[in-house]
Amino acid sequence: MQKKLIALAIAGLSSVAFAQSNVTISGQMKVGVDNVRAGGATAANSDYTSRTRVVDNNSNIRFSGEEALGNGTSAWFQIESAIGTDNYAGTAAGGSNTNGASVTVLGARDTAVGLKGNWGTALFGKWSVHYQSMVNVETAGLADGLALVTSSLNLLNTINGTSELGSTRLSNAMAYATPVVNGFQGQIAYTTLGEATTPLLNKKDNGWNLKGTYNNGPWAATYSYLAVNGAGAAAPTAAGGGTVNCSATATGAITVAASAAACVAGGAGVVVSTNAATAATTGNGSDVRSNRLGGAYTFPMGLKVGLIWDKSKNTNKTAAVDTTRERTAWALPVSYMTGAHKVSFTYAKAGKVSAESGAAAAVTDSTDSRMLMLGYQYNLSKRTNVSLAYTQINNNTNAVYDFWHPSSNVGGGGGVVNAGTDPRALSFNMMHSF
Repeated sequence: MQKKLIALAIAGLSSVAFAQSNVTISGQMKVGVDNVRAGGATAANSDYTSRTRVVDNNSNIRFSGEEALGNGTSAWFQIESAIGTDNYAGTAAGGSNTNGASVTVLGARDTAVGLKGNWGTALFGKWSVHYQSMVNVETAGLADGLALVTSSLNLLNTINGTSELGSTRLSNAMAYATPVVNGFQGQIAYTTLGEATTPLLNKKDNGWNLKGTYNNGPWAATYSYLAVNGAGAAAPTAAGGGTVNCSATATGAITVAASAAACVAGGAGVVVSTNAATAATTGNGSDVRSNRLGGAYTFPMGLKVGLIWDKSKNTNKTAAVDTTRERTAWALPVSYMTGAHKVSFTYAKAGKVSAESGAAAAVTDSTDSRMLMLGYQYNLSKRTNVSLAYTQINNNTNAVYDFWHPSSNVGGGGGVVNAGTDPRALSFNMMHSF
């Protein structure tokens, strides 16, 4: 009898645990082999030599779940993390190990908790909003099996290497998405960014995004607006005069003086080096404004033609004089799907940077760039595919566009290459979804 009671008790506990547990595990393994280089630099010895590498193209694992609360409302959560396939970092690094190297961290990607119902969806956490907003118009590199280097975000996501324009997820975010009505869904998101608490900070960092998406039959369209205020805001500093480093004749000890005359008068000896004067800063960070609009139509035979337009502006307010840079870019993504075969083609162009204030003409002239991509994908099954793609960026003399994602940059993760170099990638990729 006692054994039966214990068995019943264990069964009861198990049933309670399973009744409360509805966690789903999903994700993808997406890894490729690239051969990359960047040649044609305007300065001597500035080309990037050809190299072959294994690259993670957004491998991730996701834990998600939902609990019905009644009256059509549910609580939900999602924890999404990068998987370090080719190294410890993976596509999205979120921390460092004891040696200082980047490593993957639980929840480094879209991670949030919220409520949803027939009234829409609300969330609090870390979430993608602007950079992948055109995924229903252009799937290359983001929603298909092609490598990340194949996306037109190579040109759309920076202003000649300045400002990420929301390429990372919004941390400390809250968002609301409407229910889908006749194919249309709206979303608004607000973020307190890094929640800077620096003493003497005179501007709070924050941002918001407004997005509308339409998917109905062969038509797809999206408009997304991103506004970021005070990104990287810090305490202001005052201007300082130049100084000199003096070496004592007898002992060799180094001291700092206001001038060469003060150095000699103080008996320190001779001037060995100088320190430049420092400029005053305001510490207000950078403001970003980005408009992105796109649309696509899929013909009955499987041909999809899209068009994306982007106009973005970055105003750097960390110095005494604001520096504003603005550029317009567009992309033409085309794909054709038949059976297990998919062919993709994208042409994109970023216009030259225009300076509204504070920027020298030499920085903005010849800053335009073009991108061409041709890719092929073969679906081995509904969840597994292989692909091959060629991507070429042609930078003008002062342009520094690189492949947009840190995991695939030619220039070493900074998102820019040397002026005038032309990044090129030949990519073989494999993806398995689970």
